[in-house]
Amino acid sequence: MRDIQNKLLNGTQALPLNWIRGDIEKGSYLGTTFYVHSELGKSSGFRYMNYNEMPAEVWNHQLMAVDVDSESSIEDYLIEFGFPFSPARNSPDSLYFFDNPFRERCLEAIGRTQVIQDNDCPSLFPMRSTPKAADLDPAITLEEAATTIEAFQIVVRNLEDVIKLNADLFSFDSFINAGASNPFVSVLGGAMYIDRRDSIPLPSCGMLSSAICNQIIEALRDPVPWKLCACEGCGKVFKRKQGAKNPSSVSEYCCVACEQRQRKRNQRAAARNRIQH
Repeated sequence: MRDIQNKLLNGTQALPLNWIRGDIEKGSYLGTTFYVHSELGKSSGFRYMNYNEMPAEVWNHQLMAVDVDSESSIEDYLIEFGFPFSPARNSPDSLYFFDNPFRERCLEAIGRTQVIQDNDCPSLFPMRSTPKAADLDPAITLEEAATTIEAFQIVVRNLEDVIKLNADLFSFDSFINAGASNPFVSVLGGAMYIDRRDSIPLPSCGMLSSAICNQIIEALRDPVPWKLCACEGCGKVFKRKQGAKNPSSVSEYCCVACEQRQRKRNQRAAARNRIQH
């Protein structure tokens, strides 16, 4: 595991992470497109989410629960957490260890969102000048949202296998590093300049993916040992319990839901034993 830690970048919180989330609408330009319109936001209350608001190990729970084949499941995730733009926007080479068909899908999905950002839909993503963050109308295609979430799910499953095997076989450090927030990365907010020769980088789209990458890096660097959740049938490895105000490192359970589920299971088993005796 130390080899994995050494491959990942330091300074993950060198800059603050903030991004827009809130009620979204769907357009049909180039297929399904999700967007948060600034006028919609004024009436329904979109707001900025920041890194400190993220639940503990969100990559291990809510992200893994998304069904990438279900548009409604993806939409629910986007409403709750924001838009997951691909870390490959910062470095296409970070997709190297994914299989080729999936890699091509990821790049094509970025390209489809890019068309919206660059050309015919400035009202969906008015990034041609240097607007303030409050004036942005973030947009993402269903394809980029789905492939980014799926890529993270592949990464997390690989990480889980590595932890359970106590091996140094983690293949996706370049993908995590590509999305992580580091000193050379600018931040959504204030004036910005976009180089339109390449895909718009994460900081100019939204930093949810950077927050996920940061969380993974911080979990790997956390000196607390990995544990297997004690809830029967869960199978997650974790370090910090999700759901408590202060994420616990001593809990046997990965989240409050698992703790409650196992407690009810134990209570039913105890009741059956009392009846039998």
